[in-house]
Amino acid sequence: MKNNYFFLFIIFFSLQLSFSQISSFPHTTTFENASDISTTASDVNSKWVTRTDGDWSASELLWTRHTGSTVSTNTGPTAAQSGDYYVYVETSGSASGDDAELSCNYDFTGKTEASISFNYHNWGVGNGVHTGSAQMALYVYDVAASSWSSALWSSDPGLDSGSNTWYSQTVDLSAYDGKSVQIWFTLNSRGWASDGALDNIEVTAYTPNGVTEYYVDDTGDDTNNGLTDGVPFATLAKALSVSDDGIGVTINVGAGTHSEEDLTITRSNITISGAGSSQTIFDGDLDGRFATISANNTTIQNLQIKEYGVASSCTSNGSCGGGAILVGSSTGFVVNNAIFDGNITDGTSGDGGAIEFLTGSTSTINSTIFRNNKAGSTASYQVGRNGGATKGNGSCTVTFNNCLFHENVARGYSGAHTNWMNDGGSSTFNNCTIEGNTQYDSSNFGAVSALYGTVNMRNSIIRNTIDGSSGAGSARDIYYVTGVNLNYGVEGNSSLSGSNSTSDPQFTDAANDDYTLQSGSTAIDAGNSTYAPADDINDLTRPQGQADDLGAYEHRNTWDGSSSAVWATASNWSENIVPVSGRSPIISDVINQPVISSNDGSSGDVALKEIIVNSGAELTINKEGSL
Repeated sequence: MKNNYFFLFIIFFSLQLSFSQISSFPHTTTFENASDISTTASDVNSKWVTRTDGDWSASELLWTRHTGSTVSTNTGPTAAQSGDYYVYVETSGSASGDDAELSCNYDFTGKTEASISFNYHNWGVGNGVHTGSAQMALYVYDVAASSWSSALWSSDPGLDSGSNTWYSQTVDLSAYDGKSVQIWFTLNSRGWASDGALDNIEVTAYTPNGVTEYYVDDTGDDTNNGLTDGVPFATLAKALSVSDDGIGVTINVGAGTHSEEDLTITRSNITISGAGSSQTIFDGDLDGRFATISANNTTIQNLQIKEYGVASSCTSNGSCGGGAILVGSSTGFVVNNAIFDGNITDGTSGDGGAIEFLTGSTSTINSTIFRNNKAGSTASYQVGRNGGATKGNGSCTVTFNNCLFHENVARGYSGAHTNWMNDGGSSTFNNCTIEGNTQYDSSNFGAVSALYGTVNMRNSIIRNTIDGSSGAGSARDIYYVTGVNLNYGVEGNSSLSGSNSTSDPQFTDAANDDYTLQSGSTAIDAGNSTYAPADDINDLTRPQGQADDLGAYEHRNTWDGSSSAVWATASNWSENIVPVSGRSPIISDVINQPVISSNDGSSGDVALKEIIVNSGAELTINKEGSL
């Protein structure tokens, strides 16, 4: 009876597993050694076996180890995919429908993420007489359940077809995690030109270790165990490779500069935590992303990601966005207290200079700075280079809290962020500052736009967007935005409610990237508490004054002593309110210096989160008072 990947009529011959199966991974077979393949049935628990009797009785043909070209012309490879040897089925003299089977037994007990990868070659033109190519397939037998899979992989180029090429294939076997299995390759011949081949078979599985914390440092070594800061790994890649899925692993990355790129995060509930955004720096070469997020509940925090990129050589539409990070259809992606600086995407449909969020993803970005990121590299308009810093797609949802976007550039539309959420997705900006970003599209989509989906903006400042061809002040700041309590310069087709302003927000020094607010700014106390995060980008408690401010930076209440030296007098404070518990005021050097006495706070007890006393200033606490 024949194995055929169109239909599988295999009556299973119960294999007695009298020997332990392969349980150490990865298990790699290159066929460079004659012992890599066997015709002895009992070897199936340790290597790949081919036979035509017993459990292989459905086979009429054998797999053969070989080097160089196969015997017949116009079929089979001329050399191994790598090295010298490979295995193939010589089909000269075979009848259409003859089979060859190759199998090996594996034990995935206590393992996760099982998979198999291999190279295959399937080509046979048969001189037009329909004797090639082969029909190849991969099946798995679940021993405990006594059940066969359907074909998990198959190759059938068709009659007198195929390509004289080695291909790479990976098959996910995670459905068999924790199980004992038999893995079977089958080849079904059409005749003499069906010489299919295999090379470099690798079966992998991961063994969970229960560790919840690892350490990485640029002085470390990947041969360390990474369990303390005294024996750290050298690379984040190593830490990711040994992190369990789903249990909640934190990878602490020490201060220093790292250059890793093209990481893929495939295990859930992992937090990558640096020593601070000015101390832990991942610095790329503008040709390779920092990471692709392919797992749920990934958190990246307290670090800087700079100068990563997707080059113009990327031409796969839909795969070239996100210069630093590409978020797949993953949920619970979080960024805290990070900086994205100078990242670029320049491939086909290269959107989101720093991050692109694909459909189905859910993300929250907190207290993060996006600066100098680019979608596109030219000095003029480029189609498909949109969202200088970020872009959302399809049904994704993303929320930005306390984020700063400045000097990002889109050679298409939307210098800071754009929505291409054509399946109901949305972006939300709470207390963000967005200034000095550039877009080039002639339709003038501004700094932030909703081409599809919804952009909700609350308590935010969006100013000084530049049109790349027309100069400063000529571009819209927001386009098709639903806004509450905004400070902006130019808008288009937006729906605004609450208290909005086009007045100068009076940044302290925007030219030098200081986007805090000066005293007297119309953005101070102009926010809506419904939408304001509890703290600002610098972890200052909101509000510091009488109400929440607009933008990422809460203005600090400052002592001016305009009335007296009495701490508890509101008119002595710039925001006309006495600081209370959780606030972080500043004491300036003025004529009337503050005094905390018995009538301040509760019996003279003043409680604050922190206090700054400027040079030359004084704070007096009488003996009946306290701070």
